Amino acid sequence: MRSRIVGASVLLSVVIAIAIFSVPVQGAWQPSKPVEFVVPWAAGGGSDVIARTVTAIASEEKLAPVPLVVVNKVGGSAMTGLTYVLGKKGDPHTLSFVAWTNLVAPIMEKLPFRVTDLTPIARYLLDEQLYYVQWDSPYKSIKDVVGAAKKSPGTIKVGGVVIGSEDHVTNLMFEAAAGIKTNYIVFRGGGDIMRELLGGHVDVAILNPSEAIAQQEAKKIRPLAVTSRKRLSGMPDVPTFREEGFDVVYESFFRGVSAAPAIPPEVAAYYVELMRRVTQSPKWHAYIKETMVTPAFMGGKEFGDYLLAQEELGNRILTPAGLIKP
Repeated sequence: MRSRIVGASVLLSVVIAIAIFSVPVQGAWQPSKPVEFVVPWAAGGGSDVIARTVTAIASEEKLAPVPLVVVNKVGGSAMTGLTYVLGKKGDPHTLSFVAWTNLVAPIMEKLPFRVTDLTPIARYLLDEQLYYVQWDSPYKSIKDVVGAAKKSPGTIKVGGVVIGSEDHVTNLMFEAAAGIKTNYIVFRGGGDIMRELLGGHVDVAILNPSEAIAQQEAKKIRPLAVTSRKRLSGMPDVPTFREEGFDVVYESFFRGVSAAPAIPPEVAAYYVELMRRVTQSPKWHAYIKETMVTPAFMGGKEFGDYLLAQEELGNRILTPAGLIKP
């Protein structure tokens, strides 16, 4: 009898769990038409992949009554997408992907607007950064790259995204730690960087696991080092920069979402809860495991305070490098 009761209880728990994830987020407000989820970078990059993962989960789990539609608005160091969403003031059906790049670009250019002018919704995760080469590259370690850069300063071509971005800041730290100079080349996003690496047009690419894992598993590219404090659990053979003798640790690569400015509090609350439930789904947990990112959900005001703190950090890092205009 006890086993039957236990079995019935387990079954009931499973049914309840399925029901919870299958019912759209309820509240005083819900979207009444498709929601535009703006990604200010090119398709195929890490932010684009994450945004499409979020929208797919929301759709498949029936967490929202309408589709969330990813729209790539590329250009102007991610400012094209940001200005578009800023222009949607009060619009409850517009979201924007946010990351370090579009957070610091307005600071660098002394623009009259900020990512923090948007309505903060949620931080999804923290992404890790690795230096990759082609699988058959002569560079088998990050020390090999350093050795080549010291022999021929400025000739090692490193692919990354815009000046002031996570990629660029990481490479500045790498150059300073190793005492080298590379040829940093700017591309629109991770998809473009991957294409250029595979095509042999850059020697080294700065990529996140979410952007690179498929090509890595296919043995088309090889990771040399990761900028985290410890090795990634999914890549135990890939050393950190510190292990290789270079003090390069970068832990500000966040991925998140904000909404148009000046939306009602109940709209913001709806999206915070929607994103929270996306990150509680089994499919999200599977994505986290597959891509080796660090889950780090943060919602609403807490995320807003975090963004303000990241702006301060950007000022501290970029001002000494001469990247913030006087």
